[in-house]
This record gives sequence, structure tokens and C-alpha cells, in this order.
Amino acid sequence: MRVKEIQQAMIHVDTINRILTQLTSQDLNFKEEDKALALLWSFPTSWEDFCTTGINNSSKITLDETINMVLPEEL
Repeated sequence: MRVKEIQQAMIHVDTINRILTQLTSQDLNFKEEDKALALLWSFPTSWEDFCTTGINNSSKITLDETINMVLPEEL
């Protein structure tokens, strides 16, 4: 990934995390798998192959696993 793509992904992940946190604070609870799927589904269609691979490679995906998939480990 290029630096610009990484920065955009970081902003996107942060935005989805904030939305999920706000919804949770309003007593809307989500399963971890639903949070992960919400993040994956929120990416643009250009990420479709990446997102499909992430879903297919895990029997039960979590938000943390998805974030680790999206963002390089060095971050």
C-alpha cells in the first residue's frame, strides 16, 4: 500500500470506529462479527476483492482482526 492509501484507510477505520462507539453509547449493541462486516462493507467497491478475501479467510471475524488486515502491522 502507498502512504496515501494507508492514511485514507486509517481515517476510514477511525470513522467507522467512532460511529460504532456512538451507536453503542445509545444502547445499540453489536456482535464483533457484525462490527467487522460493517467495516468491510463500508469500503468502496475498489476494495471488493480485499474485503471478500477477508471474509472468506475467517470462520468468525472480529473488528480487531479486520483492522489488522486493513492496516499494516507497523502502525
